Amino acid sequence: MRPLALVLLLAVPASAADVLYGGWKAPELHPRLGFSESYDDNIFRAPPGRESSSWIHAFEAGLDAAVQSPSEIHRFDVGYDAAYQVFTRDPSFNNAFNQALRAGYRWAAPTGFTASLRDQYVNTNDPPTSEQTGRFRNWRNAVTLDLEYAPEGGRLVLGLDGSHSAFKYVSDVPRLSALLNRTEQVFGGKAGYRLLPKTVVYAAYHRRLIHPTAGPATPPRDSRSHVASAGVEGDLAPKVTGSVEGGLTYRAYPDRVVRRFTSAARLSYRALEDLVIDGEAFRRFEEATFGVGRFYVATGASASARYRLPAGLGVAAGFGVERDEFGEGPRRRDVIYQARGALDYTLRGRYTLALGHVFRRRDSGGLTTGFGFRNGVTTLSATARF
Repeated sequence: MRPLALVLLLAVPASAADVLYGGWKAPELHPRLGFSESYDDNIFRAPPGRESSSWIHAFEAGLDAAVQSPSEIHRFDVGYDAAYQVFTRDPSFNNAFNQALRAGYRWAAPTGFTASLRDQYVNTNDPPTSEQTGRFRNWRNAVTLDLEYAPEGGRLVLGLDGSHSAFKYVSDVPRLSALLNRTEQVFGGKAGYRLLPKTVVYAAYHRRLIHPTAGPATPPRDSRSHVASAGVEGDLAPKVTGSVEGGLTYRAYPDRVVRRFTSAARLSYRALEDLVIDGEAFRRFEEATFGVGRFYVATGASASARYRLPAGLGVAAGFGVERDEFGEGPRRRDVIYQARGALDYTLRGRYTLALGHVFRRRDSGGLTTGFGFRNGVTTLSATARF
């Protein structure tokens, strides 16, 4: 599938002509380079006693570019990221070159109407940490369209959105491809009322269609969902921003219907000018790829804090827990714990040196084999932005 981003990139010469002859603003160019050294004590997320550790050298480069009209009505942007990972353990199997390409166009009218079209293509090789534990090459491409009407000073906020995503795993295991290769379409709308200048209550409805692309599976994995939700977003209290939402998903498979309630709360509290505390709680209805199971319910919460010290120093810490309850097939329950800490130093706003550690633990119950693991990753990185 040819990413739409490549098509948008071909339009850059036309935009450049507008810059040269139409008085557009000079393009914004933001290249970056980075290098990181990591030690991962369980690269395959294997059960205790079967861990494989490795040093990982990563070389990274990227570029963001944007151009907009003098009135700021039109804006084009493109971005590219590349990372080459070198493993000291089994390099012929683990080494990976990952890429991400994105592009977009945004039109913002003075009347409060905005429209944006975006495309993102990712080609990566990563170890999934939700259900699978192997390293598989995969790519995905997502095209999204958003329309919104929110006039300044007005009370009514209206929006329409739609997306098409494709997922492809490059694997020699046919069963894995049958579980993971798919397309997804999501489209719907949102209507809100502005209680305060930066606070909106809303109701939304979306239709979600999932279609496997590797042929029929047992049980059938095609599904059609109705997703209804309502909530509030924006400034929720003094120094507190975020959103609180509740919803219901009605999903129809060819052989059964499933209904699940969902919720999500994301809050950010600026306790001090340089101290920000973030919190999240959720109950999500997720796609499953384990055995004959087609879905699971994830319930969890997390909290983190970021503090910016004088002289460019920064410190961050966080903790989270998630419980995954599988609704079909062999009885399985996962509890996932994660803790992280980081220290960084930024010079002149461009050069950053960071040291961080992430610890993950998954307790998997209800199975004779189990999918539990413990994993720690320590990373030292250096990044330059220009």
